[in-house]
Amino acid sequence: MPLISSLLRQAPRHPLSLRLHVPPPHLSAVLGRHIRPASSAALAIRNQKSSPLYPATINIYRSGTPATLSVGLTRMFTLVIFLVGTTIYAPGFYFSPEHSNWWIPTCIAVSATPAIAVSLLTGPMIHGIRVTLPDHVRRGGKDGLRRWSAERRGKENLPIELQFMRWAPWPKTRNLEFGELRRLRPSLKAGIANLQHVPREEVGNDPMAAKREDHRLLAGFMKRWTSRFYVKRDQAIDRAAVPGVWENLWYQIPFEEEGEGYGGRKEKSSDEGAAAGKGRAAPLRPLVPPMKSIARP
Repeated sequence: MPLISSLLRQAPRHPLSLRLHVPPPHLSAVLGRHIRPASSAALAIRNQKSSPLYPATINIYRSGTPATLSVGLTRMFTLVIFLVGTTIYAPGFYFSPEHSNWWIPTCIAVSATPAIAVSLLTGPMIHGIRVTLPDHVRRGGKDGLRRWSAERRGKENLPIELQFMRWAPWPKTRNLEFGELRRLRPSLKAGIANLQHVPREEVGNDPMAAKREDHRLLAGFMKRWTSRFYVKRDQAIDRAAVPGVWENLWYQIPFEEEGEGYGGRKEKSSDEGAAAGKGRAAPLRPLVPPMKSIARP
């Protein structure tokens, strides 16, 4: 026995002692439980607690920087022509003894013509559209945002911000609701405008209706000038934050003659009517005679 004990004392030992790692009781109890996937309700609550992926307002349409700069610089150039004509040439005709005074209004009218023409031609052009997103949509990612934009309900009060130019060479904004928009069919009479803003007070009881009846010509011109816009539909590149959102929203805007307000078109309660779209009759299926059973003799 002394020999064995001496051999054990002389045997080399590993510098790191081997230990059995046993998890604590609370961890072993957790690991022993059955792990199951989270339910849809738990995932919804988890998504609500997560941080949003998008800001409160995002850009869903942009005409592009070159288009905005070209329109703005053209307007600036026409304003320079107007200022030069009214501040330099018109006073020169006034103090010149060789010219008649009729040259003064003529010079002012000619110098103002380019600015008026450019404003009338490019005034309805929309340079950007922003939309305010609900909280649950901001956490859904791009696919969730596209699915939400394709839904045809619950957007009549959706805040929309339009950016456009009227007279000034810089964009101005107008805040409205999605249910106040109408689509227009471009024509020689309507011009290039394909979108119209119809406020809700004009849809219901309008206190200014009597005054518009007395001044139809002026009211029609102001309505056409201030409420009609042009949105470019055949863009080669979608410059929005999430491409495809404005395309889905565009087809949900009713035409001017189809109803009053968003959702003015009646919806079918059946699946077939919903698939056909709002306000559109479901396609009639042709009558097909029953087929005879084919059996082998």
